[in-house]
Amino acid sequence: MLASEDKQAAAGAVTMRLLAPTLHYDFELVMGSQGALDQFAAISADVLLLSGTKSPTYLQASVDALERLLPRAQRVRLSGLDHSASGNSADPMTGKGADPERVARELRRFFV
Repeated sequence: MLASEDKQAAAGAVTMRLLAPTLHYDFELVMGSQGALDQFAAISADVLLLSGTKSPTYLQASVDALERLLPRAQRVRLSGLDHSASGNSADPMTGKGADPERVARELRRFFV
């Protein structure tokens, strides 16, 4: 998969091969937050939860749980998009589930 992505990637593209060395930090955060869901209930700020309807079930379930827990959560389901919704829509490897303009519209709507 990495070799295929390397061949198809545009010049200067950030590929999974380049990101791979940093993934252990993501996994450490995930492991460290297990069982901590209830702690988020204390957040009193407005929170925007974005999720793609084509994201993996476990990611959608996580956002569902946060939506139920956060008192001021606003949930936006991005129909037809996946976990890479904010990614480069022109990227042949990851672009089919991406629509960064749509994500930007939702962010602007929330923050403005």
